[in-house]
Amino acid sequence: MPNIQKNAWEFLDLKNTKIPAEIRNTNDAEVIRKWTAEHQAELAEQELQALSHRQESCRKISRKIAEVKQAVSNHTYQEQKAEALILEDVQMYLLNDINQPSFQTSDNGCWSCFYQMALQSRGIKDLTQEDIRAFRPQMADGGHFTADSDRELNSDVKTNMIDMADLALDLMPDTMVKSMEIWSYNKFKGNAAEDPMAKVQYSSAVETAVKEQIIRAIRDHHSPVGLMMDGHYITITGIEGNYVHYKNSMPGAEEGSPDQDHTDTLSNLLDKALNGVNADAISLTWLEDIKLAKDNMVIYNTANPDTRVKENGEIEVKALEDQTVYADDRHQNGLVIGCTGGVDLPDKDAKYRMHMQDGFFRIDKTYLPKRVNLPSLRKK
Repeated sequence: MPNIQKNAWEFLDLKNTKIPAEIRNTNDAEVIRKWTAEHQAELAEQELQALSHRQESCRKISRKIAEVKQAVSNHTYQEQKAEALILEDVQMYLLNDINQPSFQTSDNGCWSCFYQMALQSRGIKDLTQEDIRAFRPQMADGGHFTADSDRELNSDVKTNMIDMADLALDLMPDTMVKSMEIWSYNKFKGNAAEDPMAKVQYSSAVETAVKEQIIRAIRDHHSPVGLMMDGHYITITGIEGNYVHYKNSMPGAEEGSPDQDHTDTLSNLLDKALNGVNADAISLTWLEDIKLAKDNMVIYNTANPDTRVKENGEIEVKALEDQTVYADDRHQNGLVIGCTGGVDLPDKDAKYRMHMQDGFFRIDKTYLPKRVNLPSLRKK
């Protein structure tokens, strides 16, 4: 087992904690401070430490968000992007100055290590993985955290990358977070007999699409790519031919320091992730610039090609005849768009049914602001 150096204070025993959900899921440091002062005598030392660290992280993040909003309001905001070495003739695409300062400090903290490096790619270099895990997505009026969401945010369990994307939207104007989930061949075929030739074709189609997406993310958007395999995210920072460069936040998984530049062939990584006996799915997550199509009203390259902007900046999602589009608006500031091909699979989460595209089963999701700065986008 990997030797993860965990913070004893970070996660709560939800069955026994005296901290209510509205306190453990707020980003308002002053609310946390006042509640802590009123109930200090009732709390265990670990609970007090957890609240103290969350106050510190919330204040730090709130200051940064306020600075960004002020700069946008004053028209002084300047986007910073990581530099990239791009050599098209030899198929080399490498991000510079993307660092992983430490291994993950929680059992399932790999997602926050990816976000830490994604934020670095936009010039935000002083947030720790603990700061990122301390941040809470905010629900819309009337919305609330489900028991599962509360558990994910306050226990060390796996966290959906898209559901934790509020911080990206708040700190990176005119940016959206995208993901692509791909089923393994075995999951796709279900109980049907295996067709060796079909499996080879399926794997080849997946590798081609993943490689193209990594290249687009780095070349066009200067974003690292979080690749989830077997429940663990690695962060891809470059690709040369069929070799990928990546950071691994799991201590002991591979030799080297936290910031070690690991390399492997993409085909080898995908083969291990998608062709094993218990292989399930992989997922890619990356940042993209929000851009308008030529008519200046349609958002370019979202999960649904008919995502429009009203003149007041509000996002409007329209379903196409051959698609099922699900727009999840539970978050206060962001909208999750899931696009399917209308394939009625027996999936318990039918709103995100998978669809067949490019020779394999996939689902595309986009998380973008509910309201965008239309004048700013029209200048780009």
